[in-house]
Amino acid sequence: MLNLCARLSSGGHIDDLRAYAMRSLSHRARREWNRTEPETLEDDMLVTGDATQHIDCTETLQAIDALPDPQRRVMRLLVAGETSPRAIARATGLPVGTVMSRLARARARLRERLGHCDHGSSR
Repeated sequence: MLNLCARLSSGGHIDDLRAYAMRSLSHRARREWNRTEPETLEDDMLVTGDATQHIDCTETLQAIDALPDPQRRVMRLLVAGETSPRAIARATGLPVGTVMSRLARARARLRERLGHCDHGSSR
């Protein structure tokens, strides 16, 4: 909120105050989450879940690691929580269009590799 007040007091214009405040808080939370170290889990802290879900996640992460480097980089940022192509573009220094193109190609390769293509569908 201090950043919001500072922007307003310095003469900065904000079209939608509520949306700007929510986005600022979201970015702040994400920066904090990325800065903190993950907690070490002990065996007794683990919740046993559906093994197939774990296998699916593992296969997906392995498939991401097998992507060409430019696609792997943007997908890893996506997996890490950067959900906006604009945020990924800022993090990588790439144009937004390039990020969107690499994400689209990476998703297509992942669908193909993981067997999620529906070749027989007709639209």
